[in-house]
Amino acid sequence: MTSLKNPIQKKRESLDLGRTEFAEKAGMTLENLLMVEGGANILLSRLVATKLARVIEQSSPEELIEEYAAWRRSVQADVEERSEEREGP
Repeated sequence: MTSLKNPIQKKRESLDLGRTEFAEKAGMTLENLLMVEGGANILLSRLVATKLARVIEQSSPEELIEEYAAWRRSVQADVEERSEEREGP
């Protein structure tokens, strides 16, 4: 099982911001942030990444997009691995 935490959530927590405050600072709805942090989005759009980068100043939108995509790939690989383990030989 993967131990990687969603990079957006990790960065938000490192800024010591709650979800509501972070969403407000980013100019997005709390629901949209919850979807991003929950992994509901397969890809992080440029628009959303730009909003997030306004608050996560040390990261560019491009970096956030790549980190999120890498995390999603990791999560997907973990799901596939667990599925194969259940199927057995």
